[in-house]
Amino acid sequence: MNDILFVYFTITDWCNLKCDHCLRNCGPDKPCVFMPLEKLESYLYQLKTTPVNIFPQISISGGEPFAAYIKKEELDSSYIPNVAKTFFEYGYHPTFKTNGTWGKHDDTCKEVLDSIAQQASKYKHRIYLDISIDEFHNNLSGVSRIIYNTQKYKNLSDNLFITLSGFRTEKSQIALKNLYTELKKQGLNISPTDKLWQINNMLMGVNFTNSIFNFGRAKTKGISTANLPSYNDGLYCLEITYDDTATLNTRYSKPINNQHLSIVLGQLLLQFYKDR
Repeated sequence: MNDILFVYFTITDWCNLKCDHCLRNCGPDKPCVFMPLEKLESYLYQLKTTPVNIFPQISISGGEPFAAYIKKEELDSSYIPNVAKTFFEYGYHPTFKTNGTWGKHDDTCKEVLDSIAQQASKYKHRIYLDISIDEFHNNLSGVSRIIYNTQKYKNLSDNLFITLSGFRTEKSQIALKNLYTELKKQGLNISPTDKLWQINNMLMGVNFTNSIFNFGRAKTKGISTANLPSYNDGLYCLEITYDDTATLNTRYSKPINNQHLSIVLGQLLLQFYKDR
């Protein structure tokens, strides 16, 4: 298989928010259960031994992956640095997809940023933070503090790269403008373009897409602006969940059942091509 496979791990369904557009119906009412590190490492090993062209930047999402810092009474906060370490050891670059609300608590913000930046520095590769900024997340203060702290300290700006993600809707654009205004109030010098902001000496990506997909909680809320996503030839996306389910291109799912990922992926691809 010479095509490109994008991979992301959904490591939990627990989230401190319950957004209307959430594809997995995540929220604070879900059990705070995370994919064990041993299982994650096993899956990364299987990816390495699968004869496919895997894009080296792999996303880690949920739920809220940084819940380990929010719910310290239930989770070990070393979990996330160890997740980053495991990805680096297998040659992948981790992207943590987060709502960023933890940034509004200064101690938590510093702990999260320092702990992941240390791993990035050790392995001499950046860690990516993909932060939602749109009409669904009331997270302006948290995101602005994350950005402010990241650009303030060289060890953070050298080892972390932030991307803001949202939708091309009027309300998302308002949220982005409000963030810009808040950062300017904090004294930051911002040079914005459509895809990249330069903040003092730090670069930050801006990635706003057209689609709010019509499934998960969004389907029941009737807020969708798009149907299920389509994929061009040669581009595939594989989700691996904490409860051992593999999903190809959001449409085709199978329990992994202790099979090698190459076998499960082959079965999913057969379903995909059969329906084309």
